[in-house]
Amino acid sequence: MTIAFNPNAPVAIPETVARPTQTGQTQTGHANEANRADFGDRVRELVESVDHEQKVAEVAANDFAEGRSNDIHGTMIAQQRAEVSFRLLASVRNRALEAYREIMRMGA
Repeated sequence: MTIAFNPNAPVAIPETVARPTQTGQTQTGHANEANRADFGDRVRELVESVDHEQKVAEVAANDFAEGRSNDIHGTMIAQQRAEVSFRLLASVRNRALEAYREIMRMGA
């Protein structure tokens, strides 16, 4: 499953915000197994999305270079989307590594 960028998509509610459960009661999002699985799934989806954006940009660039397309604007937009999504992935990775290192320092 890939995630496409949609500027009109609703903003996700953070896990720490109270939300209703199936019984109608509210609970706050604590770090439990479901949340950890959700984070892992989100990272996997992000990687897949970045991979998809990179492939779309590569195809657009190849089509433009080989003369199959004359859409320079679409090609440049695809390139920029791929670059921005890659930077986001790198930023998430860097933040996760920083958090891991901080946790490791706390134990020492």
